[in-house]
Amino acid sequence: MVGMEVGATTVRRSDASPTPIEAETAPLDLLHRVAVDEPFVRLDGDRPELEPVAAVYAAVVEEALEGLATSAEDPIALAVPGWWPPNARSRVARALEARGVVAVLVNDAEAAVAQATAEGVRLPSTVAVLSLRSMQTSVVVVRDCRTRPTALLSPAPVLEEGGHLLDVAVLQHVLRGLDDLDEGIDREAPALVAAARDALTRCRAAREALSTSVAQSLHSEPFGTTRRIRLLRSELEELSSDWTDAVVGLVRTALEQTPDDVDTVLLTGGLASMPAVSQRLSADLGVEAIVPADPQRTAVHGAPLVLAALLRDARVPRWQRLARSVRTLGRAGARRDAGRRSSQDTTDSAQP
Repeated sequence: MVGMEVGATTVRRSDASPTPIEAETAPLDLLHRVAVDEPFVRLDGDRPELEPVAAVYAAVVEEALEGLATSAEDPIALAVPGWWPPNARSRVARALEARGVVAVLVNDAEAAVAQATAEGVRLPSTVAVLSLRSMQTSVVVVRDCRTRPTALLSPAPVLEEGGHLLDVAVLQHVLRGLDDLDEGIDREAPALVAAARDALTRCRAAREALSTSVAQSLHSEPFGTTRRIRLLRSELEELSSDWTDAVVGLVRTALEQTPDDVDTVLLTGGLASMPAVSQRLSADLGVEAIVPADPQRTAVHGAPLVLAALLRDARVPRWQRLARSVRTLGRAGARRDAGRRSSQDTTDSAQP
């Protein structure tokens, strides 16, 4: 069974290396656009065309699945943001169905809990899952972590800032350092603008490496100089202080609005390994901050585990459960009566 997760710049599959998303294929804020149903504007010559964003998301999934057949007997376990509202998941499910992609949508917070448990992490019954993505930061509270993880349906706090913001901050810090060295960097030069994308990748790698080291050296050849810039972990923590403050505030809000007593936070995503985040959570909120072995891939590997748990439900035959899951995904957008949602509990535990 294959798990999949769509990010801002890459698609991850549990059985393959990450696949880059081309800039012209989907916008960086794809996940946010899906949540609010904001169309993707494409330019056809001088004429803009509006494309339904759920269709864009489905096209990204289909392209990443090229060469891999899906069926009702072996669907894709697609990890989707836990902060997406039900109608966003419904639109995506219909768009996937229109393309013939058989997938069951799995809440990524539930998937993260399932994978952490499989790795031997001992979690309490209820935890807050903090997802630190490149474009968003979100918190989803998950109950019954030791049996069948179930995310709360209440709105999840979301911050529209993430790792991309820090990468830009690091890049700007490097440019200021070159200015201080009188390297004569022309910020308006076409060559510098063209190098920005590659430089962001280099800054991202340095930022991630600083999770386990106190200093990293950055090559500055893309900017027309052979100087080496040294980046310290303390500098990164200073650059990220405002963002870290916002993350702590986001978690505090989630804990205050949750009826359960939550004293553990499970961190996932590319920024989860930054010591500054876990240390601040522990110091400011008094919670235990847990970082799994591979936080960037926790959800994509946990999604098949959640789906497998659904299939092991002895009350309904396998094929009926899968068919019901897919049908429910397609109809969920039309079910707006809160009183009828309770009838979907079994299916929604895998795709809330």
